[in-house]
Amino acid sequence: MLAKSTSSLVEKTFATVAGLRHGRAVHRHGLVCAGDATIEAEQLPLASGPTVVRISKGLGTPAGLPDLVGVALRLPTGDTDAVGEPRHWDLLLSGPVRRIGVVDVPTPTATWNDLEVSTISPFAWNGEQWTVSARLLAPHVLGGLDLASLADALQAGGGLSLEARRTDHRTPLGFVDLTRVGVDPDVAFDPVDTMPSGVEQVPAWLGSLRRNAYRGSRRGRPAPPTSRSA
Repeated sequence: MLAKSTSSLVEKTFATVAGLRHGRAVHRHGLVCAGDATIEAEQLPLASGPTVVRISKGLGTPAGLPDLVGVALRLPTGDTDAVGEPRHWDLLLSGPVRRIGVVDVPTPTATWNDLEVSTISPFAWNGEQWTVSARLLAPHVLGGLDLASLADALQAGGGLSLEARRTDHRTPLGFVDLTRVGVDPDVAFDPVDTMPSGVEQVPAWLGSLRRNAYRGSRRGRPAPPTSRSA
């Protein structure tokens, strides 16, 4: 009963915030890029292929002011669904991460330069717990944590270096080459339900809370405008 009421409260809270902000509850403004992923390791169910990346500011502070950073990744898994469409895995990473006691906590940053983000909470795969981290590779960005400045810098080329982590062991995972900057801003990522079969979020209750948060955020957003015939 407590878990159900907590999930309901989370969903209602995110719906309310999304309604007040007329959009996503958090990570409202982002830079969406398309590119190509090259996966070099076989430890996780990922494959090379087309990818979409959204880089955002968590709280939405204006211009170049410090903020948390979110990176949503849509990576191919190498298999297809029942109708032959490629499956993918949506990963949500946050950062920069600092270790506080025994817990990794995302903290604000004032710059895009040398930025590293992580999935924070682990997921289970093949009997082991993993996290994925990414380092932003781009020409030096001026202007603080400003999305427009980042977009300008990435026009000259950039990408993400990916790493898989298991306990204290790190494995280079691959690279995402960002080839198009500023594509469809309305792409919707779902890191809770869009994952390969056999992958589970750890702990399970956190996945449940996230699912309700995403559901509430979507429910609270204004409906897209509909065209009217003359």
